[in-house]
Amino acid sequence: MVFGARLSFVEQARDPRGFVTKFGGQPVWRASPKWPLSRRFGTKMRFVGQIAVKDASPVDAPPRWPPQQMAYLFMTDSLVDGVPVPETRSFDGGENAVILQPGHAFSGPLCAEAEGPSAVSRTITLGRSSPTSQPVIFTARLEPREDPEFVDEKRYLRMAATEWQEYGAAVLGSKLGGTPAFRAGDAFPYGDPTWRLLAQLRSLNAPFWLDFGYNGTGYVFVNRHLTSARFCWQE
Repeated sequence: MVFGARLSFVEQARDPRGFVTKFGGQPVWRASPKWPLSRRFGTKMRFVGQIAVKDASPVDAPPRWPPQQMAYLFMTDSLVDGVPVPETRSFDGGENAVILQPGHAFSGPLCAEAEGPSAVSRTITLGRSSPTSQPVIFTARLEPREDPEFVDEKRYLRMAATEWQEYGAAVLGSKLGGTPAFRAGDAFPYGDPTWRLLAQLRSLNAPFWLDFGYNGTGYVFVNRHLTSARFCWQE
């Protein structure tokens, strides 16, 4: 079993200023501000949220996560002034970033400003969600969960229908920690399954705008040394 936490969202009227897991608002930096910039446009990426890394394991069982570390997730909008930005979906496309504090420095362009564009609400029309201009703030409600061990794509395709349906149902949804539910093939950073899932964000479950295509899912991973983080999304 892999321990994690089922994630749901609680809307807030004010922006919490502590080192808590939240989405929207402005980041509460553990160290000096390091706001990532779009590789293509040179503009600030949008702040999606911050994750208290310890929240990925709410029970006293492996894998244990450091109590003080924070992860800050940013992403360029997938459409900027009418220009599509498909690179938002890839680990090293230069249009998303996860800043770990403490952790190794992010290798992309940065600025030292503490605040910038942040998460907004969404509207849903004919099953598709679109962003508004209304800022939102949500904190996390976490419920401990146990996921099955990861099943790679080759094994998954050999499963009987009842087995893969049961496995898929067990790993779906928004969560911290646990086992990734890939939508379009195995996608660990650098093809290395020792990278650990820190967060899985399903846009369909979120009450705010997550720019992951049509009902896509985003994945935040950290390496086994907890010094580096990467993000991708699939649909």
